[in-house]
Amino acid sequence: LSFAQSRLWFLHQFHGPSAIYNIPVALRLHGKLDAVALRAAFSDVVARQESLRTVFGLSDGVPRQLIVQAEKAHWGWRTVDATTWSAHQLAEAVGAVGRL
Repeated sequence: LSFAQSRLWFLHQFHGPSAIYNIPVALRLHGKLDAVALRAAFSDVVARQESLRTVFGLSDGVPRQLIVQAEKAHWGWRTVDATTWSAHQLAEAVGAVGRL
């Protein structure tokens, strides 16, 4: 692992899972969403960027990088229709996802 990766791995071992290094993003889309096309675009980015598919595992007690094959990468895609939600409900849901 690089020094930065070693630090992240150590902090994960010490504190457990954390969203502190995540950068949550919420997008407000208007109009009809082509969810299939959006998912394909995200899949393409994940396939091209190994850093988005890199996990850390132990090999003989030593942390090592493992790059997950693109077709086996699961990145938590979820589509939620919030068109009938109030602004408060929407803010609560976005906040909850950002804290994961």
